Amino acid sequence: MEQLIDFYAKKMVRQNEGYRFIKREFVFVPIIQVYLSVTKRDYFSLPLLDEIVLRLLNENVHDVTELSKILGIERNILEVTLADLYVKDLIYCAADKCTLVPKGRAALNELSIMKRTKECLKNIYLDPINETVLTQYVHLSFIEKTNNDDRKLDADFDSEDITVFKKNIENIRQLFIEEEMSLYNDKTKAQPSELLSIDEIENVYPKFVKIPFHIFVSESGYDIDIAADEKKTESLLEQYKAEIISQIRNHKLLKNVFTKYALKSRYEEKMYNPDDELLDLSKKYYKLRKESNEKEELRKEIEKHIFSDRKLFDNEFEYFFSFICREAESFVINVDCLDDWCFNNDFFVSILSRIGAKRIKAINYSFVRNFETCVRNINRTIQKKKSEFKAVEGLPYMSIVIDDKWKILIVPEDITIIDDRTHIYRHSFYFCHAKYK
Repeated sequence: MEQLIDFYAKKMVRQNEGYRFIKREFVFVPIIQVYLSVTKRDYFSLPLLDEIVLRLLNENVHDVTELSKILGIERNILEVTLADLYVKDLIYCAADKCTLVPKGRAALNELSIMKRTKECLKNIYLDPINETVLTQYVHLSFIEKTNNDDRKLDADFDSEDITVFKKNIENIRQLFIEEEMSLYNDKTKAQPSELLSIDEIENVYPKFVKIPFHIFVSESGYDIDIAADEKKTESLLEQYKAEIISQIRNHKLLKNVFTKYALKSRYEEKMYNPDDELLDLSKKYYKLRKESNEKEELRKEIEKHIFSDRKLFDNEFEYFFSFICREAESFVINVDCLDDWCFNNDFFVSILSRIGAKRIKAINYSFVRNFETCVRNINRTIQKKKSEFKAVEGLPYMSIVIDDKWKILIVPEDITIIDDRTHIYRHSFYFCHAKYK
C-alpha cells in the first residue's frame, strides 16, 4: 500500500505542454565493454645493488674483478646483476670491462629504471552511438544480453576499428590513471605508470542498459516526444533521446509499439473519471509525520478511494496491478480477439507472467483466427491447457476479473502517428466492481 500511495503522491506523469501522454515504454541501449591492448611506460625504483654498481661505474671502476672485491660478493653473483643491467641497456660489457651508458647515467640520476611494457585495459566501456568512451559507468546497471531485438537501439560498431578509441585517448588516459593510482602500492615502483599508446582491440563484450521513458504525441498525431519516467534517469535519456526518436521514425525501433496494424473494431469508452481526491489525500498523507494519529485514518480513507469505481491515472496500471497481484487469489482474463494479444505483445506477456499460471482460472475470448498458434505462444510464458481457453461472445477488448469481485477494463484508442500508415494504441484502464459489464 505504501508504494502505491507513493505513486499517487510523487510519481504521476509530468505534463508535457502541447503533447498528450500515450504510454510508458523502454529500450535497450548498447554499451560495449572492450579489452584494449596498450603500451605503457613503467618507472621502477633502482634496486640498491644496481645503484651501487652504477655509482662505481660512474666513478670509473670498470673491471669486473675489482667491482667484485669492492662489493665483497662473489664474481658469479655479481655477473647476474651485470647481465640484468646489460639487458636493461644501462651498461655495456665487453670481456672483463663494463661501462656506463647514457640510459644508465639517467637511471642513476633519477634512481629509477624506465621500461615499456604491454598491458590489457579491461575497464573500457564504449557508447557506440555517441562514439564516446565512458569515464563514469559504475552507476549503470548492465544487462548481459537481451533477445528482444525490437527494443535494441541500433548501433554500428566495427570490432576491428581502433580509430574511435584513439579519438577518445584523453578519456582512456583518465581511466588508466584512475586504475593505476588504485593499484599504486608496489614498493618497487618509483611512480605510477604512463600510458603511451593504444595498440589493438583484444576482445569485445556487448552489454545493454535499459532506459524507460514516457511516450507523448502532439495534437496532430505526427510529432512525438519522449521524457524520462523518473528524475534520476533524465540525464541518461537525454544522451540518447534524439537517436531513439530518429530510429522510431525510421521504423528501426519499437516496431511492435509503433505498428502498421490498425484495430479492426471500435471499443466503447467507459465513463468513469479519475479520482483527483485520491491524489490530494496521498500528498497530504506524505506530509504527515510517522507518529501522527491522523495518518492511519487517512490511510483508510485513501484505501476506500483506491477501491472505488474509477479511471486509472496515466501510468498507474503497472503500480496498481502489482499491488493487486500481491493479495488476489484468482484471475480470469477476457479478450475480444485472442490473436491480438498473442503476437509480439509485451503487455500481455507481462500480465501473464505477473499473475502466474496457477492463479489464472480461465482465458476467455470472443474471436480467434489461429487457436493452436495462440495457445503455443501463451505457453511460452505460462502453461495452460487448451480446455482452459473458452469461447465467449461479446467480450471487451480486454478485462481482468480479480477474485470474482473486481474488474479492470482496458479500452484502446487507435492513434495515427508519425505518418498515415503507422499506429500506436493508447490504453485507458478502468477499475470497477466485477458485476459491471
